[in-house]
Formats: sequence, C-alpha cells, structure tokens
Amino acid sequence: MFRLNYTPLPLPNESAVSMLLRCATINGYKSLKLLNRAFELELNDNVARLWQGCATHRLLTRHSAITPEDKAQIDNAFHQLTHEKGRNFMNIHGVTFPASILRQELALCPTCIRTGCLNRMHIYRWSDVCPLHGESFLQRCPQCSSPFQWLKLDDFYCPCGFDLRTAPTTLQEHHSSKIIDRAMSENNNEFFSLLMACMNALRYLSTTDNRAMLLDVCVNIADGKKSSFFEEMFKLQKKMPSLHRRALVAPFILSQHPILSGYGMEYYFVTQQSKPAGHPVDCSCGNLLFTDKELEFVFATKENVTQLKLDKRCISAHNRTIFQTTLYNCPDMCASLINHNAITWDEKDKITIKPSPSKLLNVNEAAEVLHTSTARIRKLERAGLLKSVVLHKMEGLFTTLPLIKEFNDRYILKSEIRSRTTLKPAVVNYFLSQTSPLKIGGAPYAADLPVYRRDSLPKELLRAMNDTATNIIQHPLGPNSLITFSEASKQLKVNVKDIKPMLELGILRVAHTTKPNGAVGRDFCTGNSLEEALIWRASHSSLSEVSTKAKCNQHLVHSRYITSGFAEFIELSCNKFVTTETADKIVAHYKKFTTLHYFANEAGCTIKSISKLILSEKIFALPSDDPNYINGQIIFDRIQAKQALSEFYSAKPRSIRIASKDIHYI
Repeated sequence: MFRLNYTPLPLPNESAVSMLLRCATINGYKSLKLLNRAFELELNDNVARLWQGCATHRLLTRHSAITPEDKAQIDNAFHQLTHEKGRNFMNIHGVTFPASILRQELALCPTCIRTGCLNRMHIYRWSDVCPLHGESFLQRCPQCSSPFQWLKLDDFYCPCGFDLRTAPTTLQEHHSSKIIDRAMSENNNEFFSLLMACMNALRYLSTTDNRAMLLDVCVNIADGKKSSFFEEMFKLQKKMPSLHRRALVAPFILSQHPILSGYGMEYYFVTQQSKPAGHPVDCSCGNLLFTDKELEFVFATKENVTQLKLDKRCISAHNRTIFQTTLYNCPDMCASLINHNAITWDEKDKITIKPSPSKLLNVNEAAEVLHTSTARIRKLERAGLLKSVVLHKMEGLFTTLPLIKEFNDRYILKSEIRSRTTLKPAVVNYFLSQTSPLKIGGAPYAADLPVYRRDSLPKELLRAMNDTATNIIQHPLGPNSLITFSEASKQLKVNVKDIKPMLELGILRVAHTTKPNGAVGRDFCTGNSLEEALIWRASHSSLSEVSTKAKCNQHLVHSRYITSGFAEFIELSCNKFVTTETADKIVAHYKKFTTLHYFANEAGCTIKSISKLILSEKIFALPSDDPNYINGQIIFDRIQAKQALSEFYSAKPRSIRIASKDIHYI
C-alpha cells in the first residue's frame, strides 16, 4: 500500500499531530502505530518529529487528488526544520523558534479531544492551557498516570482502556494563551522574538509553581511597551523587596534583544532603592539562578564573583545549564548584596511605573554634554559622582541626561566653566583660586581631575556663566553666524576631518577671518551653509548608520554594496555616505538576499554543499541581468535557500536529535 485512501486537510489552527491522528482513524487504522508500520513512517514516541519533508508529510501530500491549495494548507500545519550555527530551528506559521520549544511528549486538552481537533498550542513546551477552552493540558492518563503514548492511542483511548474524552477538566486563566495564539495567527515575529528573549531572561526565577505567573509576565512585556516592562518589574520587585534591582534586571540588561536590554537599563537608572533594614526569612532569593556573566554584572567585577565562590556564598546549581553554560545560585543572595561594598544603595525608594521618554547616553555623548573628555567622564564614574552602568568593557558605560543634570546641579568642571563664560582664562583661574575643588585621582603619575561644587563658586563667576539647563548646546544659526569646524562636525554627526571634503564638494561654505593686526585668522563655517548641510545630512546615511539599520556589520555593507558598485556613494575623509533611498535599497536587499559564503556560515553548512544545491537548481541564483544582482557575487533569496536546504536535509535518511537543553523555557 503506497498511498492513503483519504487524506485529511487541516482544520483551522489544528496541529500536525491532530491531523495525523484523524488520518489514521478515517483510513481504518486503530492507532498511529499501525499506520506507522504500514507506511514505514519512522515515527517514534517523540511527537516533535513532524516537519516539512519528513515521511509523514510526504505521505499526506502525494495523493493524486491533492491540489496546490490543499498542499499549501498541509505544508502550513508542519513546521520547517532549519539548521543554523550548530542548532536546530523550526519555522512555524512564519515564526522562527528554537527546536527545543516543541514538546517531545503529547499534551491534550479534554474538550479538544471531544471535538476531535487539537489546537496547535498543545505542541509547545511553554503552553499549559488551551487558548480555546481555558483548560489545563493533560500530560498523563488520569487512570494509569502514564505519559501519553501517541502511537498507541486508539481513538483517544489510553492503552489502559481509559477513554480520554471522559477525563476531568481543570479550568485556568487563559488570557496569555489567547494572546500568543492570536500573535501566531498574525505571524507576529516581533512579538515572539521579544517573548523568547523574555523567557530566557526570566529563567532565573522559574520554578514549577510559578510557570503560569511568569508566562503572564513575558506576554505582557512582549507587547513591546516600556510601561508594561516597568509595571512587571515593579511586581517582581514587590515579591522580593530586599533584592537589589541590579540582580533583578541583570538578565534583561544582558539580553541579546536590544529592546529588552534598553528597557532594563532604563529601569535600573530611573528607579531608586534604599538599603533594606532586614532580610525576610521566607525570601526566595536563594533559588535564583544566574550565569557567570550576570553575576559579574550584579557584583561589579569578576574578582568579586570569584571571592563569593571561594567563600561558598555562590555555588554551582548541579544539572542546571542554559546554552551549555553553568548556572549558579547564591544561598543568601539578598544578604550578600546588602553588605557588599560594590553595591550602591539610594537614600530613598523611588519606583517609576510609567516612565517618561529618556535616552541612554554613552561615554562620548556624556562627554559632549559636560564639555569634557571621555577620560574625565570615566574618572567621574569611578569616583561615584556620576551614576552610570558598565555592561562590558567593549561597550563602555551608559548614563542618562537626568543623571547628568543631577551631577551638574551639584558639581561643575573647569572645562565647562570656560565654555559657558566669555571671561578670559586668567580671570577664570583667579576666581577658581578662591575655592578648593574635589580632586579625583586616576592612573599613577596622572594629573588629578578638579571638580568644583557649585555652591562654593564665587557669585561673580556664577553670574558670568551661561548657566542654562544642561543640554548639548547648538549655536543659533543665521547669515552672520560663524561656526567652528569642531562644532559643525558635532551637529552634522561626522568626523571633524570630513569637514574639509564637505567644503570642497560645496556642501559647506567657509568664511575667512582676519586678526586685528591684519593677519589671516581662523576659518569658520557659515551659518547659512550649515543649515543647508544639515538638510543634506538628513537625506544621507553613513555606512555605520546603514549597517545599524540593516543589523549587520559595516564591513559587510562596504564589501558587498560599495566596492562592488551596487550603490552610489559620496566619499569623505573618514566615511562614505549614501542617500536615504540608497540606504533603504541596501537594507531591503540585505534582508531578502544573501551570498554563497555568507549563507554557508549562517546555515552552518559547507560552501561545497550549498554550491551543489545551486548547480542542481534547488537554490536559484540570480542571473546577471537581474536588478538585484551584485557584480562578482553569487546572490540568491535567503528564504528560498533556507527552504531548499531544509527539504534537502529532510529528504536525507538521518537521525535528528532535538536537544531539550538548547534553551530553557519557563
């Protein structure tokens, strides 16, 4: 027997497991075990082994009566298997997930059993409640307490003889399940990307008793609103009031998802937490799990974490790993943070549930605001005068404008005094000699940094200063205004060395000045030309801005699109610029198309195997007359290539192991 008498089509939102169970019934097989034996489908107890191109999928789609529309429906019920960088991924309804998201054992909704159609949500490990009926999924037979053996189910009768249609139901709140189900119907990749990142971050709180609560937290955060993130962090903080917020937000700040990381940093900055008077006895802080990197963030340095491990105040959680990285727990986390000298507590508590829009500033932007150098900003941060957070040595520190304003209301640097007054340097030095500054030390033999308290400065000096609200000052432009090359480069967001080429191209115009003695003075940019240059700059993007928008590295943009002649550009001394239309074209091309070498690295395959698929016309390379073709490179559609690669590996007789430890879900 080589084909089915009847091939079922998937019902709305039905899983492939459910469709296969119906297939066995309507074709006269008492169980999937018999269907499996008759057609040699190579099914086993793992219900996750149903992907496009597998023997089961080929069986359902090879019937002569199947139309292209019917095949598309069946294809949509099966997930696409892809292999990238040594890990398995599934594309389900247009959304990409790690393969470990799928259950390996069957879970059933009692009402879905009675209707004969299992909702697709029952195949996911993090889904415990049916979105249609609000009933908890059954994972064991109520009579024999054995896990369901899906191959041996006879019309939903357990091998022990129990009719699963009569199983008792347990109603649960299913608001989150409905939101996830709706997002899947809408193919909302952004929602699921944030949901997966949030689940990874919250795995340090996960227990068997709070899975439903944490899923609600993740779903609320996944809507992408900053206010939702702050509200959920506030709820979690209330559950552990003595836990320092550094530990609470560490997994979020260090998340690979930029939105989650940004929200975590903002929450850390805008909230304040006073030192707790005591530590509740029933606090669950000892059960929290962290990676080495997260512990280094919480306790500020690797040396501090090493000392905690030596003191047995930080121990390895046996058999608990994520991405093959060992997890640790501190038996008395709150007490370790309360008494640690690297942890700073605030004078009072301040919880912000509805945050105002704020921008995180890096060290260069902070230096620009305070009219000083980046080295001095780092000195202020190390001295504790400027509140900031360092995520990684390569990323540097971050702070916010309100925190800089808070520092600037109490202290002022000599460089800022000079920039905000028209007094001569000798006069400024005379006034400053009347007060004693704080001296911030640095490296050995380096000069100390003087920091002056505003309330100790002479009144004459304060009156002479242009002491407006702290901000990045931009000089008013006009026909008679003159702007230095340095200030023009800041406003145009270019390197100061790019100003001369911009003058040569006519983007800027120069005004020559003369000294009182008639000698040639300094050159300035005219105000009118800077206004025109700002309009030009708004319509052009640098390669670094294009790479940020495309989410790739700048070298790739340069080698693939600039040197190949695919995109026209304007070259200055330190950077190249393209029009916004060209930038959009590059971004769209990068997202849709890829190259032979890049795709081989992306998919974790050899160039030889990808080349064979191209030569056999499984992957369609663009011809040279195609407008998206890039000279000297093999270009093809990324999605079509992934599908071809998936079909190629699915057709090969091999064993696919879906490791449950690829990722931890709550």
